[in-house]
Amino acid sequence: MNNNLLNFNFYLLPSIIQAGFGILVMVPITTYYLDPKDFGVVAILMALVAPIGSLASSGCSWVLGGNYFKLRKESRKELLFNLVLVDFVLKTMWVSLFWLGSQFLLEMFIKDSRPEFQWYFTLALLGVWAGMFWPTVSQLIILQGRAKLHFVIEISRWLAGVLTTVACLVWLDLGLVSLLLAFLSANLFSLLIE
Repeated sequence: MNNNLLNFNFYLLPSIIQAGFGILVMVPITTYYLDPKDFGVVAILMALVAPIGSLASSGCSWVLGGNYFKLRKESRKELLFNLVLVDFVLKTMWVSLFWLGSQFLLEMFIKDSRPEFQWYFTLALLGVWAGMFWPTVSQLIILQGRAKLHFVIEISRWLAGVLTTVACLVWLDLGLVSLLLAFLSANLFSLLIE
């Protein structure tokens, strides 16, 4: 098997593993412990925070991809630092703005909004914020041709979320908060590695 095909498999495998395990294991577990209403609340909250990714995107991955091989090693480090700084500033700004407008957003999109939804929304926003560097770091790892490292980080992030979901649902009985904590823990784990 040539090296390119092997690398391709390392980039593709996490998605296949996550989808298969999700369908065969996580869906039965989560549907046993959560009601349809819980899934609806989580879906609305995740839909509300989803635009942050687009709004906070500065095209760092594109900039890195277009310039990485043109620069010397020291210049690469400077470029990466600046890109990560831009990621931090933009993501922090948009997460803060969404948090400040959270009461308005929740009342506008959730018919019977309750006070605990503010807490749930804050967890979702923290999860988005914690994942701020992964797109840029992921692109860097891909450019460096380190497919195995990318595979390990992707699987580790996913496992952190799976273990958090199971622990919070089964042992801690946290209900829908489990899904939000899983999102947060996966991105925090990734942030620590990055």
